[in-house]
Amino acid sequence: MAMRTLAFEIGTEELPAFDLHAATLKLEGIVRSAFDAEGIPVGGIEVYSTPRRLAVVVEGVPERTEKIEEVFRGPAAKIAFDADGNPTKAARLASRAARASTRPRSSVATRTEWNTSTP
Repeated sequence: MAMRTLAFEIGTEELPAFDLHAATLKLEGIVRSAFDAEGIPVGGIEVYSTPRRLAVVVEGVPERTEKIEEVFRGPAAKIAFDADGNPTKAARLASRAARASTRPRSSVATRTEWNTSTP
């Protein structure tokens, strides 16, 4: 998988030297935590600063992440769908909570299940 370099810059009002130093030290940890929280592996992180700008360069960012599939269990099938097979309010709320469409993956043991996946 191809790796990329990500660079971003934050413009600010003029920062005092002591605040600039503290921000520079903390920003690397904040950026690494954000990538870790999303499950994105990264290589090195470098932070640069001037009184009016903070810049971060992240090396080794994958071009794509692995596909993640999750299964969420919803309400009972007889509650989730009406006689015509249309989703009820219960199904719509459950699918919205799972960030999925109201078309279930399957009905297993009279329960509905939704798949969500991220590319």
